[in-house]
Amino acid sequence: MSTIVERMIDGEAWWVDPSTGKTYGLVRVIPESDARAKQARRQAYAAKVAANPRTPHEEHIEQTCSQALELDGWTWLKTDPVSDRARGKGFGEPGMCDGQYRRPGLGLDICGRRNGDNSPAYATCELMWIEWKAKKGRHQKNQRDWQAAESMRGFLVLAAGYQFEKSIEGFAVWYLASGLCRRREVFVSLVPPEALARPDRPRRLGDAE
Repeated sequence: MSTIVERMIDGEAWWVDPSTGKTYGLVRVIPESDARAKQARRQAYAAKVAANPRTPHEEHIEQTCSQALELDGWTWLKTDPVSDRARGKGFGEPGMCDGQYRRPGLGLDICGRRNGDNSPAYATCELMWIEWKAKKGRHQKNQRDWQAAESMRGFLVLAAGYQFEKSIEGFAVWYLASGLCRRREVFVSLVPPEALARPDRPRRLGDAE
């Protein structure tokens, strides 16, 4: 749509569509120097974003890492303790980790018998709890208490910012070194080479951030 300025009053202008004669509101005319400065600020911001990509949200970290764990044999069960239970939604308890992950132990068939052996045997299962956080996410007190209590009971409880850094690559680095990884190539693909050389800084579950 081509437009013309109908009139100028104190640096403001009415913009008009010459084909219809309709006006489209009062618009402030920006001096050319201000326009150039605004464009320069936009370009500087775009360069800053390109150099420092925005930290992924917690949901993206959880989804990406959980899908990788599923490829490594884990079954992912997402908890939701704060949903509306009156309507039959949600499961869990306050402070519970975001997800439960479990997979059958190695060396057993689906009936719980050792491979090649018809004698009865106990089925084994690996189980871990994981609380995901984005870079600026913080663990609430009831979360720290729940994590510490389950850890004391003997369960494997992982919390972002404690066992691993609050990022996709942070979890992948921890998992590759944990002894749990069966398909290394899945998690190596999530980690840039320089991240594999960074030392872990673990903290104790239950510690304040």
